Amino acid sequence: MPGNVTNSISVIGGSLAIQHPNITYLYNPDFSEAIKKYKYFDAVDDGWKHIEHTRNLIASAFESAYASEEFMDVYRRRKEFDLMVVDHLALIGLAPFLHESPFIIYCTTMLNPLHSANIGNIHSPAVLSSSVTDYRQPYSALDRLRNLFTTLAFAVIWSIIVRSKVDSEVISKRFPHVPSSYELEKNASLTLINTHFSLDGPIPLLPNQVMVAGMLLRPERPLPEKIESFVRGNASTILFSTGTFIRLNTMPEKLKEMFFSVFSKLPYKIVMKYHAEPEEFKNVTNIYFLDWIPQSDLLAHANTKLFISHCGVNGVQEAVYYGVPMICIPVHGDHHKMAEKVHHRGLGIRLEWKKISEEILNQSIHEIITNTSYRDKVHEVSLVWRDQMESPLQRAVYWVEYVARFRGAPHLRSPAMDLSLIQIFYLDLLLVINLFIYVTYRIVFQRPNFHFSSMHRNLKRFFGFSQEAARLKRE
Repeated sequence: MPGNVTNSISVIGGSLAIQHPNITYLYNPDFSEAIKKYKYFDAVDDGWKHIEHTRNLIASAFESAYASEEFMDVYRRRKEFDLMVVDHLALIGLAPFLHESPFIIYCTTMLNPLHSANIGNIHSPAVLSSSVTDYRQPYSALDRLRNLFTTLAFAVIWSIIVRSKVDSEVISKRFPHVPSSYELEKNASLTLINTHFSLDGPIPLLPNQVMVAGMLLRPERPLPEKIESFVRGNASTILFSTGTFIRLNTMPEKLKEMFFSVFSKLPYKIVMKYHAEPEEFKNVTNIYFLDWIPQSDLLAHANTKLFISHCGVNGVQEAVYYGVPMICIPVHGDHHKMAEKVHHRGLGIRLEWKKISEEILNQSIHEIITNTSYRDKVHEVSLVWRDQMESPLQRAVYWVEYVARFRGAPHLRSPAMDLSLIQIFYLDLLLVINLFIYVTYRIVFQRPNFHFSSMHRNLKRFFGFSQEAARLKRE
């Protein structure tokens, strides 16, 4: 469960195992090392390779986890917990924990249409984009076709290539009595979704689907003195970060040289999340390299005028919240969706790793900083987002406690979950209706002795008889 939620629940009197002084953090070194070693920039050239990596990473991570005695000890004590909160991506490997236990799903990457459909809320691809794409509303006929294909393709890839591998190769071997993660997902009491209509547009949701975008945001704090002394002054500050897992020092050398060349010539200050300061740039005074940065505090700083990012969901949300326009350079997956969203809303500029050049990067930076329309539009979205009755964190806390109070809140469950897709889309009734029409057509219109003229005479005789009968009745 996100730390902000657990801390808030403890403040208002909740009782959580995670707040216990004997809290145990389960660390999986194999998983951590695999993430560190993976070259995410390879996904730019080979998306299929990234899919295979994700599948193998999840499978190996849970394989090693279930081989751990510490992890299995928590599994044996799972009945001690009143409620579990699980990331929607980790759910496929945590099925044994969730079996016969109330749980909440936290969708970290906006609404997942596949998960939403599985809990009874099917969204039309004519109005809602897939997990990895975004198109300008209203969709054109071509966009609707593309979105339909992408939505179906993503569902097949995730369900068959990724999810089934973990279910069959990891879970079912150790826990043959546990249903598939697909079936268990339907038992979720609540889904906390990292989305808000100010940025993502209006989305029809069920009562047990709650928007909590911004839940991880916290009040800004003063910057560490070294960073503050660097960014203070009259020059604008640019923040360049690609999040926790994608390390800029793993960029291809040509890209590194291009970024450093452009940055060193700018009249701005650049704070760059970089895990090892390049020797050749130690004397460049306008670039500050840090292996960790207080990202939200830097975005909240008055001098920060631009955020260059891979366009992860949380990073975009932080930038929008603090009114900072962006240059988005997506790497994989939902990064592309967020980058398109930023571009369509006029909140920034989208660039491509394959097409970027010194000239394009330099022009984009100057365009964002000198053209105030980007900052104005981000500010408008920020105002809409901030105007809420309660904070996203308070909303999340309320609903987590609500589910705990009502033992899983089964009354929030959609009746659509008791229907198959055939029933939901009326395919069974449409089949019966079409069959009736077909049989009627064959009987009436394809009889050997059938003639339209005879049908006309019969109808005329019938209606004439009816009119005569009505006249006699009146008399």
